[in-house]
Amino acid sequence: MSRVTKTTAYTGAVLALALTLTGCNGGGTPGGNSTSASASQSSLAPFEDGSSSANVSSSSASSSSTSASSSALPEYKPVTSKKPGGQEEAKASAFKAVELLYTVSSDVLNSGDAKNADRLSVAAQQGELTQQKANVEKTLATGATYRGASKVELIDGLAGPSVHADGTLVENASVNLRVCEDNSGVKITGKDGKPVDTGATQRFIVKYAVLWNEDDGVWSVVSSELPPLNGPEETSC
Repeated sequence: MSRVTKTTAYTGAVLALALTLTGCNGGGTPGGNSTSASASQSSLAPFEDGSSSANVSSSSASSSSTSASSSALPEYKPVTSKKPGGQEEAKASAFKAVELLYTVSSDVLNSGDAKNADRLSVAAQQGELTQQKANVEKTLATGATYRGASKVELIDGLAGPSVHADGTLVENASVNLRVCEDNSGVKITGKDGKPVDTGATQRFIVKYAVLWNEDDGVWSVVSSELPPLNGPEETSC
């Protein structure tokens, strides 16, 4: 899941594999499958609370990034808190949800079983869940073998309010994060047994929007975005 040089890119933990094996190669902007964060990093707008649609079940959780069979994936627990807390507490919880998404995604890819993509619901909801599942399923359908795991490091973040339908705010329930995704520990082998070239850039910036659900206290990643390759922002880290 590295950003492939001179190509468009997926976001999330299936980046390089889905990209390289599906032959995406063009422009210098994120691919159409990349969902935009609800608010920009520099100017955080209130995020509408989709509490009823953001119910997250405790699917199964992963620890290992080595090859795991579908039956061996352990039980996952979502990131929860009784309240979003202050700015720093909310950012810490949101980042844990992003880390969980990477862990689950890596485990599912290592398992080689697309049916395990449902496990992603423990860390992602809304458009992000739909996209992450599609990426994983599309990637595994190629017959490639994925080994290892991507790591993620927090660069910075900003917490702000989410908004109920009646206009009331929940302070610090919506968090925008910039993270550095490191794919140096991932090895991909094509169906033909040959290593897949994931490009020279193994570390790059991804933006995530994370939402706290008031109904069950679960933090879920709801959207993601890559800075444009030819834009004014830094793309590598």
